[in-house]
Amino acid sequence: MSVAELEALRVNDDVIPVSPQLQGAWAVLRRGLHESPELRKGLWFTVVVSLGVTVSSLVTPVLIQLVFDNGFDPEFRPEYVLRVCAVALGLVVLTFVAARAAARRLVRAAEEALMHLRVRTFAHIHGISIAEQSEEKRGVFVARVTADTDALQLFMEWGAIAWIISLTQLVGALALMLVYAWQLTIAIVLMIGPLLLVVWAMQSRLTAAFNAARTRVGEMLSEVSESVMGAAVVRAYGLEDRTDRKVKQAIQARYQAEVVAHLRAATLWPLSSVFYALSLSVVIGLGAAFGPEWGLTFGKVSAFLFLADVFLHVFTDLPEVYSETQNAIAAWRKILAVQDLPIEIVEPDPGVALPHGALSVKTAGIGYRYRSGPKVLEGVSIDVPAGAHVAIVGETGSGKTTFVKLMARLADPVEGRIEVGGVDLRHVEPGWAVVVLEPVAEGGPDHRELRRDVVREPGELFEAD
Repeated sequence: MSVAELEALRVNDDVIPVSPQLQGAWAVLRRGLHESPELRKGLWFTVVVSLGVTVSSLVTPVLIQLVFDNGFDPEFRPEYVLRVCAVALGLVVLTFVAARAAARRLVRAAEEALMHLRVRTFAHIHGISIAEQSEEKRGVFVARVTADTDALQLFMEWGAIAWIISLTQLVGALALMLVYAWQLTIAIVLMIGPLLLVVWAMQSRLTAAFNAARTRVGEMLSEVSESVMGAAVVRAYGLEDRTDRKVKQAIQARYQAEVVAHLRAATLWPLSSVFYALSLSVVIGLGAAFGPEWGLTFGKVSAFLFLADVFLHVFTDLPEVYSETQNAIAAWRKILAVQDLPIEIVEPDPGVALPHGALSVKTAGIGYRYRSGPKVLEGVSIDVPAGAHVAIVGETGSGKTTFVKLMARLADPVEGRIEVGGVDLRHVEPGWAVVVLEPVAEGGPDHRELRRDVVREPGELFEAD
């Protein structure tokens, strides 16, 4: 992969920058668990149950060894075999019940955590200044609380417990394998070593690829959102071809990013299967050739093969678990980046309550600019008496909408001040709002009904006529 390609896939390839503290996967995981305490509730129960599942899966090979070595040698002992098989069946049932209990708890915790994560992210987006609410970011914000949150669901409900069970099985199987035949265990570890090196070498590329895929998701939703919300403008100005081209380009970019990410993850699938087959073949060959010399019975070699299967299955499942984890970490990083955006509008506590009835509005030299570009408002001063009717007119892009948003305190001016009823708007208690009435075409709902529903008290600042 070229340096240019790596640069194109960096984690800051987004309209919402990612802080350096969220660059690593462990940093994202720690921060995510801290922000979602629902996931930590009952975590020890899940770990203990997972250990029970691991113990059950590791005891079964031991029972197989007992059947082969004691149930058939020197003669067949049906009662002994049936007793051991009954114990094995009980362990299977116990494993199923324990795994089901752990999965149910994890699903409930995951759904609760996702619900609160969506709510917190929505609330944070609503508190962000309009300086962050640009057209290109609107779809990105939608992606953070929809597609990216959904990407976390599979990891929280399946990937997390898969990691817990896999790690406990890996350690437990390795310990038992060393007890049965340390010579064969060393052979398997040596066979798995190259696979681990490949996974380690591909880690940064997988991270970059899945992060780019999540970024393309946000860009695609941004283009789709803009085309849907602005459909009337698109038709009015004859921008259908241009809009169609932009949407298709965004869809194609997401498609290519997803293909790259999953192709890289798929590279691990055949490698893990090859190492799995080679490792078992080496165990069988060494066990047949040197088993008697090393004091290994048929039952011990058979039990070792089952333990090796448990040990190696961790690595055959690794590509799927690892790709889902990388996808979830990339999505989690994007969501946390949104939550890191500063909230610039601080509500006064306590605020000043405005009197009922008509209020005067006065602005003194207000100015405003978005994150980039020149000022969209500069030196705007007006003095509107209480109960007056005022029309704000101007060319497209002259700042009319921005001015109204400042009146609603969706942002504070970078200079100057706004007073309502003689009170600085920054000191007014929450509840002040601007009512925006959409134009109603002939034949639509009666505009007089709309006026009675929205503007209830006479003498308000803005009144529908």
